[in-house]
Amino acid sequence: SSSSSSSSPSEPQRFPMTPEKREELLKFVTSLAKRGLRCICLTYKDIPAVDPTRPANFFEDSDNLDQDLTVLAIVGIKDPVRKEVPDAVQTCKRAGIVVRMVTGDNIFTARHIARECGILDDDEDVAIGNGDAKTSHHQHPQHPQPELLSMEGPTFRNTPVDQIIPLLPRLRVLARSSPEDKLTLVRLLKQQGEVVAVTGDGTNDAPALKESDVGLAMGIAGTEVAKEAADIVIMDDNFSSIVKSVLWGRSVFANIRKFLQFQLTVNFVALVTAFVGAVVGGHEPLNVLQLLWVNLIMDTMGALALATEDPTPELLNMRPYGRTESLITKTMWKHIIVQGTYQLFWMFFILYAAPQFLSYYEITSKHDYFRDHCYAELANFGSNVDIQTNGTLICDIMNHCGMPYGDRFEVTFQCPLVTVPVVAGGHNVSSVSLPANEREAVCGVAAAAAKVDCALLTLIKISREHLKKLYKDFEIDEYKRPLSLLFNSFIFCQLFNEINARRINDEYTIFSGFFVNSIFLSVIGITAAFQVCIINIPGLNSSFFKVDRLKWQGGLPPPSPCVWFG
Repeated sequence: SSSSSSSSPSEPQRFPMTPEKREELLKFVTSLAKRGLRCICLTYKDIPAVDPTRPANFFEDSDNLDQDLTVLAIVGIKDPVRKEVPDAVQTCKRAGIVVRMVTGDNIFTARHIARECGILDDDEDVAIGNGDAKTSHHQHPQHPQPELLSMEGPTFRNTPVDQIIPLLPRLRVLARSSPEDKLTLVRLLKQQGEVVAVTGDGTNDAPALKESDVGLAMGIAGTEVAKEAADIVIMDDNFSSIVKSVLWGRSVFANIRKFLQFQLTVNFVALVTAFVGAVVGGHEPLNVLQLLWVNLIMDTMGALALATEDPTPELLNMRPYGRTESLITKTMWKHIIVQGTYQLFWMFFILYAAPQFLSYYEITSKHDYFRDHCYAELANFGSNVDIQTNGTLICDIMNHCGMPYGDRFEVTFQCPLVTVPVVAGGHNVSSVSLPANEREAVCGVAAAAAKVDCALLTLIKISREHLKKLYKDFEIDEYKRPLSLLFNSFIFCQLFNEINARRINDEYTIFSGFFVNSIFLSVIGITAAFQVCIINIPGLNSSFFKVDRLKWQGGLPPPSPCVWFG
């Protein structure tokens, strides 16, 4: 019980606290709360300084002090909203984040502050309360969508869960709530699959901070218990800093996706190129040291370039990621497949088409090698005098008798195993033939029947195997030119794809912020410089990376196809 008092110039007057007077004071409190003021009632009670009958622990029991109080005044305290908070709340809304206020304030105070912050729109919410808080309903006629809800803690905790859950998407303010109400709200939201972030500063907030997906404790006003339970500590106790944490979180996630998109593209192209090149043609498109350099670009340099991208405000315009969000989206798979297919087209063009259509990258065939090198190689065939002596005959047989590297694998009139008749006019007849059996063609019918090689056929077989071995080494050197172009083009493809990987959602602004990202520019520049050194520095190119310096031949300058392919 309590009484009210009024002051006069002479002495204070005391009035009893009647139901009418109580209702008048409550209306006054409500009027203050609706203006966003936190109300404090100032009361007093006269207690004798010395009372022998008073128990020693009298002042320890609050019930002894809360009786027979006299009301002096009711004051309203304004805690102004920081000027940056409304903009921060609107930013959260644009980012798809639902902001809810859970407070111990009067529901009218809480609703007013929520409107100032932008959590609630003006006159567009339903307040659900009990006791002295009347239910009010406001809806703008031009907004037929379901109204937002404000609810009191006692109503929240006393309402069955199956009735609360349908209201959660609309709930924005929970007033006169306890720490248990906050914890219950977090659990219910998580059960519905929501990703929940909670802010708090008191020890009682620790359970909710711990239960949430992301707990944010206040660094200045927060207790040590709250800080220990939280995942992030907001050092300046400012709501706008929470928006910054959201921005950086999205930036880190986006950068991881960028790096994965880039890395999977490189892996896809390198794997298919190496496998197909080894199976079809039997040549390693990329050797071990080249793959190590590719791996360095793909991992270390790629991570430095793409994982250090600064956050941009556009990230807050994206919808939030759910719990089941895939790390690699369908759009990213599309980028990986399209970019990988484009690169594979040029890799296979260089590997298989360039030797056919570009004279500088042409590979000498085995037939041409036998024709051009047979005589010189057999003339210096080690200690085998018989081969050196019969070198010209052996080469003529191999080159012109179709065994098996003659002109188009046909026997010509230059074959020494056939007798060429002379016809009118002195022209030789070029349409000649030999037995299909090599032993019969070289050694005669008797040797073929006995299945015994004659001395000449033995020399031919030895010479043929010797030239085959020489051609293998010669072919490796021949393939250095197209494989060098392939390696250089592959690296430049990855350099330019690294720029493309900066965007993962079909944006066309791939150069936005590109020239202000010093780390990215440094990585691109260093990689390109090292690649130029690998290709052009003598010794480094031939001895270590097994590549030839690209020359201005074949109608294309050395950097142009590589840069253009990229």
